[in-house]
Amino acid sequence: MAILGPIDRIKPLKEGSFFCPKCNDQTEYRAKEVRRWFSLMNLPLLPLTSPEGVVECTICNGTYEMNVLDAKLNEDEQAFLENFEKAILNAMLLLMISDGHIDDTEVQTVIEVYAKLTDKKLSREETLAQAEHVLAAGHTLNDYLLSIADVLNQDGKQLIIRSMSLVAAADGKMEDAERNTIVECAQIIGLARTTALQILDNPS
Repeated sequence: MAILGPIDRIKPLKEGSFFCPKCNDQTEYRAKEVRRWFSLMNLPLLPLTSPEGVVECTICNGTYEMNVLDAKLNEDEQAFLENFEKAILNAMLLLMISDGHIDDTEVQTVIEVYAKLTDKKLSREETLAQAEHVLAAGHTLNDYLLSIADVLNQDGKQLIIRSMSLVAAADGKMEDAERNTIVECAQIIGLARTTALQILDNPS
């Protein structure tokens, strides 16, 4: 028997980070295009609506119109976002150089993770230059994390530890010493050990 009726077709558009109105924080999003069709046996035959773009927050699952991506942050929010992005980058770099050796795979992972979390692309030269800057500033990983712990919420703390875990696993394996270092870092910024271990087991 023929089955007639409307069906929604969903087309993924892009992913990135945005300021979620419901979370009141910078989070990751998935944008998709939704269009309703008249269908026969689940086969779309005739479009019933125009394509509609939808943005979905990956944290709270809230959905918004595409123009939410154009929302501007006020000066305080923008300053916080810039400092948070800097914290992510510096934490990854300090972990990368903590063993005294800079691996090309780790550098590439830092670039890719930073781009995914911030929608900003760094060149290899820019990444290495920032690593030299952090090293010249005399920061240790533990001291730096302690200095930023009070301004991070739980989601921010988890993103920091997740980004560090991805860098540590960039060469295809994570040494016990690296796991212990990241767990220690999690505790420094006030993240539960169990949460840190869960992130380490599934950092992507």
